Amino acid sequence: MFQNILDEELLDFNNRLDSDISRLLRSDRIKIAVAESVTGGAIASRLVSRPGSSQYFLGGVVAYDTGTKVKLTGVQPKTIRDHGVVSEEVAKEMVVGVQRLLGSEVALSTTGIAGPPTDEFGVKDVGKVFIGLAIKEKVRVKLFQFKGTRDVIIQDIVQTALTLVRDQLKQKERSLTNGI
Repeated sequence: MFQNILDEELLDFNNRLDSDISRLLRSDRIKIAVAESVTGGAIASRLVSRPGSSQYFLGGVVAYDTGTKVKLTGVQPKTIRDHGVVSEEVAKEMVVGVQRLLGSEVALSTTGIAGPPTDEFGVKDVGKVFIGLAIKEKVRVKLFQFKGTRDVIIQDIVQTALTLVRDQLKQKERSLTNGI
C-alpha cells in the first residue's frame, strides 16, 4: 500500500513537471532539442509523451557511441582525448552542437555512467553524470552523482534534466514579468 502511494505521488509529480515544461515552451514558442548519451533517448521520449509536443520538440540525437558524439553533435576528438567522454567539456560541446544542428533555443545534453562498473569505469564512477543546458547563448553544465540501479540512475537523470529546464524557463518567465 505504501509503495502504491509513493508511485502515485511520483506519477503526479512527473505529470506536473511535464505539463509545466510543455506550457512554458508552448507559451513562449520556444523549441527544444536533446543530445543524449547515458539516457539513451529517455528525455526525448518523455518530452514527446505530452500531446502537442510537436509544437516545441524539434528532435534529438542519441549519441551513445563516441564516434556518434563527434559526427552528429560536433564534439571534438581532442576534447574526448583530453577530458574523457564523461566530462563537463563533452557535455558542453554536445549541448551546443545539438542546439546548432537543430536550431533550437533550448537544448539538453547528458553524458555519464549508469552502471554497472566496467574495466573503463569503476564502482566509484557509476552514477557520475554531466547534464548540459543551453538557453540561447547561455550554456551551463552541472555535475551530478546519482545512486541506485542502472534504471533508477537513468530515471533520476531524466527527472533532474527536465527539472533544470523547467526551473530555468520559470526563472526567465519571472524576470520578464517583473521587468514590465
